Amino acid sequence: MDQRKLENVLWRLARKGDIQVRRENGYINWRGAQTRISWFTSSRIPATGHGSAAEWTDRAYFVPTVADVPSTRRPAVVRSPTVRVEINGEHVSAEALWATASELGHFTAMQIRGGKSRGLTLHLDRLEAANRELFGAGLDRDRVRQFMRHALGDADEASLRVYVFESENDPAVMVTVRPPAEVSTPQRLRSVEYQRPLSHVKHLATGQGFYTRLARGDGFDDALLTGSGGVVSETAIANICFADDAGVVWPDAPQLEGITMQLLQRVLPDLGMPCRRAPVRLEDVPRFAGAFVTNARGVAAVTRVDGTELPFDAARLAVLRKAYDSVPWDSI
Repeated sequence: MDQRKLENVLWRLARKGDIQVRRENGYINWRGAQTRISWFTSSRIPATGHGSAAEWTDRAYFVPTVADVPSTRRPAVVRSPTVRVEINGEHVSAEALWATASELGHFTAMQIRGGKSRGLTLHLDRLEAANRELFGAGLDRDRVRQFMRHALGDADEASLRVYVFESENDPAVMVTVRPPAEVSTPQRLRSVEYQRPLSHVKHLATGQGFYTRLARGDGFDDALLTGSGGVVSETAIANICFADDAGVVWPDAPQLEGITMQLLQRVLPDLGMPCRRAPVRLEDVPRFAGAFVTNARGVAAVTRVDGTELPFDAARLAVLRKAYDSVPWDSI
């Protein structure tokens, strides 16, 4: 298998967090798809720079050890239970992973607790809508749920993602299972002028991961994506909302309709926190009483945007979390 092609696949999956790639002692190390591969790459991948393995060392769900693989040998493959990857309900080889993940794709991400997920219908709606828009194909929901259950196995708690990739026949369904995760709070955001292309689709052909890396390098937790004139859209990995005396403001700008955001918008009014859409610009941020980010991992307060400090609104954060906790869990 061509080394450069495998490196490209690892880059695509690492920037979405499904595997960790690390360069150490001249090897590129990764775990995923029930395997770990170590491949000598000191002459092929620089220590720093766009696409390098070094930039993913902060996404540590584990720290891989370096296999003793001479540069003249083929890759050593060993089983690893840390990340499970299945395509159409089957374990995959590195070759199958490359062949599938090299194509255009989209995905949805969720947390599993007790073998259940919040907003499962919305997740399936998202996958079906993206399938029709990108591939002109429908979605067999029962088949996707079967793949999800199979990949989970006996895992009651997990971070689960469902990817759909273009293929010669029907779109290929990839399910990844990793350890469960929760969002950390508070969050600090660095604004960048970038909006995802086709922002309403959770697709893979985007570059926001690059800006997340830059933000973290400057001591922030994530990038805040903005458009012309500082119009706020979303963060690189979450939706954002702002609090004022009237309730919660979600930016009226191109963004992904996050599942957690949709669920909160249904519940918050019943808890005395009305929601509305309105344009929000960076210059407006200091006037808000607080800000919060939401995704499948939960809700977190935002206490800094660039050089602007925001109050930590513990009371509203508690209401947002209460609202999210009230959402029922759906059986996979």
